[in-house]
Amino acid sequence: MKVLIGTHAFHLHLLDFDPTTASLTQISKIELNEQPSFALQHPVHKELFYVNAWVDSIIYVIKVNKESGEFEIVSQAESGGGGPTHFILTPEGDSLLIANYRSGEVTRLGVDRTTGLLESTTVDKADVLRLPYSLPAGDRPHRLVDRQSSSHPHQVITLPRRKESDVQTYLVPDLGGDAVFVVSYTPGEHWKIWNKWSSNPGWGPRHGVINSVAASHYLYLVNELVNKVTIHPITFDSNGIPNISSPIQAYSTLPSPLAETYVPVGPYESIACAIILHTTPDGSQQLIVTNRNANEDARPEGDSVIVLPISPNGKEFDTEGVQHLVGAGKHLRAAAVTSGLGEDETEYLLVGARNGQGLTVYRQEKGKQGRWEEVLRNAQLDGVDLPISVNWL
Repeated sequence: MKVLIGTHAFHLHLLDFDPTTASLTQISKIELNEQPSFALQHPVHKELFYVNAWVDSIIYVIKVNKESGEFEIVSQAESGGGGPTHFILTPEGDSLLIANYRSGEVTRLGVDRTTGLLESTTVDKADVLRLPYSLPAGDRPHRLVDRQSSSHPHQVITLPRRKESDVQTYLVPDLGGDAVFVVSYTPGEHWKIWNKWSSNPGWGPRHGVINSVAASHYLYLVNELVNKVTIHPITFDSNGIPNISSPIQAYSTLPSPLAETYVPVGPYESIACAIILHTTPDGSQQLIVTNRNANEDARPEGDSVIVLPISPNGKEFDTEGVQHLVGAGKHLRAAAVTSGLGEDETEYLLVGARNGQGLTVYRQEKGKQGRWEEVLRNAQLDGVDLPISVNWL
């Protein structure tokens, strides 16, 4: 089982995970510009990955031969904004939509639908959307002023459509502006903002996932700056444009009693990060959310990963079945789950600790009610520094 690790250093790493021995082995690496921190696999050309260089605002297309371990840069372009953090391919496969955290812009690069390669080396000016920023209403903790002095788009999410003829829309959480925007991109009109939902001041919406249950749709949203995950129903107006409703439930990503008593001080202290919507081998659903940078006095054992079961109707958290995974280290952001790779109906969760404790793997088996058990803790691989993203190949 191969794993691609992105970092806050200069390298992408290809690793092998052997489930029989619960061991990780380094296969190869490629050096890129600084902070290749996110990688997106092409849904058809599985050997192709879109990879950012966050500091220099570059998007690479990298070919990965997982058998030989060879890397090859086959295309690259400027992202059109500062600090490309997250991106998606449109359903048609002809556009890469990029959230640029540093500059507060969402940009579009054309993609050749046949080859998966980028069509140009720069972004057209018409394909740049600067998010409108206004100071979040209400009082915010002083510690968050530096994090929310401008727009900071952190993700682009494909939204469901009411019917096929409706315009395809996307969700953009703006951590800096305490807002979630519904936007569209079409070749004729380029970018358009349809509406936005404003969060509580200082909550900092970061990442989300969409869950569709029967005819209902829900957004599960990580509010980074307050360590809360919220459930938002998605409805449609008469034109088929999605609207994000106010949350119907909010739950802390920190374990009790930390959730009730801990008050962070610094702007990067104790904040929630990655979110994964996972279907267990038993068929139930759960959210997996990583946390980072809890104060060492409050959390000497390190940061935690919360596993939060979801009710069958999708609109409630099963708070009785929560599991907190502890021991992977500090600054837990890199995380991913395998997807039906094991014939024995076993899934694996790999978590990376950015601050030096290496990689930790958990196992989930059918018949265990969605519980995770640790099989490998703090694996240290030579040169695999500052892990920040995980892709199972």
